[in-house]
Formats: sequence, C-alpha cells, structure tokens
Amino acid sequence: MNILLLAPTYQDLYKPIIEELEKIGHHVTFIEDIVLPYSFLYKNKKTWKKRVYEKIFTVGKVPERYWEKMIAKSPLLNQFYEVLFCINGASFHPFLLKHLQRYNPNIRTSLYIWDTCRYFDFMYQKRECFDKIYTFDYKDSLEQNINYLPFYWCPLEIKEKETKYAISIVGSDHDGRYNIVKKIAKQLRTQNIPFCFRIVVSPNKISKYQDTEIVTTQKLSLQETLSIMMVSECVLDTDRESQTGTTPRLIWALALGKKVITTNTNIKELPLYTPKQIQIIDRKSPIIDFDFIKRNVDKHEITATEYVKQLCITEWIQNFL
Repeated sequence: MNILLLAPTYQDLYKPIIEELEKIGHHVTFIEDIVLPYSFLYKNKKTWKKRVYEKIFTVGKVPERYWEKMIAKSPLLNQFYEVLFCINGASFHPFLLKHLQRYNPNIRTSLYIWDTCRYFDFMYQKRECFDKIYTFDYKDSLEQNINYLPFYWCPLEIKEKETKYAISIVGSDHDGRYNIVKKIAKQLRTQNIPFCFRIVVSPNKISKYQDTEIVTTQKLSLQETLSIMMVSECVLDTDRESQTGTTPRLIWALALGKKVITTNTNIKELPLYTPKQIQIIDRKSPIIDFDFIKRNVDKHEITATEYVKQLCITEWIQNFL
C-alpha cells in the first residue's frame, strides 16, 4: 500500500514506524508534523495571544494556508494514497484530507495521539476526519471516548550482557527530571550502588547544573540508550505530570524484562501495571527501595507480559492499517 505518514520528528521515533511498514511491503511517504506558530489549539495559551491570532487571521485558515503552500510545492502530496496515518496531527487540517480524497475517495485514515489533549487540542477538527483514533494518554481515552494504546517497542538484536548497573536512566531534562535524578543519585552513592544516569542538557546551560556526573551535552542514540538499559537491573522513569500516558522508556524496559521505578502514579490504572516489576515513587521526595532493586523477579510472576507483547511494533502497527 501507499501510505502517507504525517508525524513529529521528536527523538526520531517515527523512523522505526517507517522501517516496519516498509519491511512488510508498504511504500511510505513521510511529511513532518509541526505545531504552527501561535496555534490557537494550545489549551494554556494566554488570552491576549488568542485574541491577536483571531484578529489577524480567521480561525482555522492558517493551517489551511499552510497546506495550500505545501501541496503547491510538494509533488509527494499530489499522489494516490491508500492510508493517511497521522501521529499527533498538530498541523492537520481537513483541507489536506479533502485534497488527498481527490486522488483516492476511499483513502483510510488513522490518528495516534502521543501527547495529551489537556495541553493541546489534538482533537480539534479531527474526530470526523479519521476512521481510527488512538491515544497513549489513559485519561484522554476516557474523557474523549477514544481507544487507549501505549507506545510501541521494537525487538532488538542486542546480546544480553552481564549486569553492570543497578539502575539507569537516559533522557533530556524536562519536568524536573534532573532534580529527581539528583536526589536519587545521592542516595545511591551513600550505598555505593552502581548506576548510570545520563540527563541530556543544552551546552549553553550545563554550567547551571551542580551534579556534573549525571548531565551530558551528548545526545545518545536509541541503540546506546537500550544498551545501557540491557546491562541494568532496574530502569528509572520520570513522567510529565500533565500526562497520564507512559514514556517509551517505560515500555521498552518492560519489554526487556527490566524492573522499573517510576514517578508515574497513574500507572496503577493501566493494564501493563504489575507490582512485581514496577514500583512507584514520589517525584518531590523520591526514596529508593534498595530491596526492590536487588530483588530477582521471576518472569512467571509478571502478569502484564502478554499485554506488553501486543505493543511490539509488529503488532502495534496493525492498528493503523
């Protein structure tokens, strides 16, 4: 099939999707999904910015003009597609779908929201445009009455090595992650427990960070991140308080059979939660349970294994075709 994928480029997470689709025989055309300047779809946008936006432009016309320009300069958008697959679709406008329907009136449409509608109105003008809609955010799935689906994981050809770290985390510094990790690193050092924390920060801001052992300006590849995860007993996970979805880090860790310590208090409500494998800590006062890190987990005791298997990209991708 010919598939048009509209997706953000964050952390290159769209690339495994393209690779999987092409591996099973589909032809994929990729267009980057961006948030247009001064978008009125931000839920927390200041009132004056909304008024300026609405005064200068007719609401809804900016995305339409954006796609008019994109279609005019890109021959890739003037082709026959059998599936339109959007991730987030922040820039999506019904104008794009109407244009694609000129080439194929029966084009199938799928939307996956990897964010929260409480922050940005991803559902604006979209519900009627898509045959299938899924979200990674559990509360949004209930409030918006749409399907819940966590993010995917990929099978890897990484040989399991001897454990090197008791706990690890790799990620950028947002939503207080550095402060959480710094408090935990202090506890681990007092017990001489080996850990690997890599919090990626901007080079021009690194001087603001006191604990230089846990910050880096070097962005790690997915392969490097997973290699660290593979030699860790446990994976530390911090979430965004505004979201009730799970990070890719948490999904990958569970898929690799690792224990997870997370600040995500909502995880107890999700079908992938199992207390044998997941422990929740307070993000403001994170206290590490050293016994949990050291404890061996019998894979037969992990009740969420079958659910996590369904999130393998080979199965996950079928939801959108």
